[in-house]
Amino acid sequence: MISFFLFQSCSGTFSLNSVHDEKESIFSSYGKGCETKLLEAFSNNYYSLFKMNCASCHVNGPGTGAFASSDLYTAYESFISIGRFKVENNLLNEKHQPPYTGKQNQSIVDKSQYEFQQAEAISNICQNTSRNILLTETQSNQNIFSKANTTNPWELLSWDLENDLVNQGAKIKALFTIEVRGYILNQLLTGYEFRNPTFRLKPNAPAYKVNGINLFLNNIKLRDVNTYSFLQALVNKTSGVNVGLGLAYALVVPEGNLKNNDIFSVSFDEIIATDDVVNPPETIPGGGANPITYTQLTSAGGIFNRSCFGCHNSNNRSGGLDLSNYTAAKNLSSEIVKRTNDAINPMPKSGLLSTTDRDTIKTWVQNGTPQ
Repeated sequence: MISFFLFQSCSGTFSLNSVHDEKESIFSSYGKGCETKLLEAFSNNYYSLFKMNCASCHVNGPGTGAFASSDLYTAYESFISIGRFKVENNLLNEKHQPPYTGKQNQSIVDKSQYEFQQAEAISNICQNTSRNILLTETQSNQNIFSKANTTNPWELLSWDLENDLVNQGAKIKALFTIEVRGYILNQLLTGYEFRNPTFRLKPNAPAYKVNGINLFLNNIKLRDVNTYSFLQALVNKTSGVNVGLGLAYALVVPEGNLKNNDIFSVSFDEIIATDDVVNPPETIPGGGANPITYTQLTSAGGIFNRSCFGCHNSNNRSGGLDLSNYTAAKNLSSEIVKRTNDAINPMPKSGLLSTTDRDTIKTWVQNGTPQ
């Protein structure tokens, strides 16, 4: 087994989990890691205000997150997860939780924001120069601007991970793509939306386990966007594995104006070569002696299992449909075909399945939905 890791440290490795689990001193455990300056900026500025004004709602609820926790690690991770911009906006919002929120917090927000931005710059330089980082080269796409108001605004960003990683020592025999479009708010282009992060193995490549996908805009890691940050996926197909199925679009609203020469890149926390079986390119099954069956669709790696069970199972019957129940799936089979081919209101909501997957489901139905 071969492992490639993204080390967030310029002088060695560290583990956020070990910091928390072993209850070590958080600053000494972070050592000289790329996150250290961010943690210090958070602790020296925002944190005191949060503990003083926000603890009644943002430790154990009812508010979102625990950024006012007495445990610095927990507070910091919660702050990063929710996003600095959202928390700052609530701190300055007169209607959010008066008298604790409002313009009286402006001066401390300004100071905290400035110091945190300086720490972000240092952290990004550190990450970009780390010898072992799994960060793609940058690319731009001016069509994102020109197509923003069209009926089909999505553009595809694509990287060959064998050749397009900053660390050329990491040779990942796979292609990675992600779709992006301009985000329109009040008729203005104010941000970007991302969807369908997809891996495709090259011929003769091993399978890979992928953990954590992070988005970068103009060489700045988008810390407020964690849609794909905690993904764990097995990539074992040359026909493509969409690891974002069932997830909402990742929305980026950066500070400052968008430009048609904005550049995008992606990093991966971990990509590990594994001995798991690599599936050959999928073929559309027909009738005859071995038609596609419900058992195949729901097996490990089957279409229903990997793309539908997140919302349609015995514990979460979204839309009243439990695809883990054969009778329920059979009774609504024609509706399943309709929705999986509906480009306007697709299932999954993150976007249409591959043509192969959709044709496979259609063939199963046409063959009488065999179990």
